[in-house]
Amino acid sequence: KKSKSRTAVRARPEIAPQSASTDGGVADLRVDFLAESSTIEGTWSLQGVGRLEGKVIGTVRGESESRLLVAENGSVEGEIHCDEVFVEGHVRGNIHARTRIVVSSSGRVTGVLESPRIRIESGAFFEGDRIDAKAFKTLIRAAVALNTAKAKR
Repeated sequence: KKSKSRTAVRARPEIAPQSASTDGGVADLRVDFLAESSTIEGTWSLQGVGRLEGKVIGTVRGESESRLLVAENGSVEGEIHCDEVFVEGHVRGNIHARTRIVVSSSGRVTGVLESPRIRIESGAFFEGDRIDAKAFKTLIRAAVALNTAKAKR
């Protein structure tokens, strides 16, 4: 069963857009929502906030300022590309976040985490590699500079 729906839900403050609530409280937001009984095979494109309680087999791709919550009963088998990713459920594949990744105590991730900020909470399951995007880019720049210097000799 393939399904995509859009509905209003009460989002946790940490995944709400910064302009949604200035007092740190829960904000009423419009988000992309994939229900527990739904499965997407292919690409799920997000604009803004996404809450995944169902299953994605393929890619979750977020536009600018995208936030994805993989809820406790949600799962992804494939790639995630968003600004921020919060995992309370299961992800088997790579997560690429432009801002941060948080794997909560109920989260399970097998794959590569790539982001400038990565937090894995106590009790979470993680098997794979962590890549600090800023450190990786710095390392690549240094390697290129070294190779350029050697080539000029």
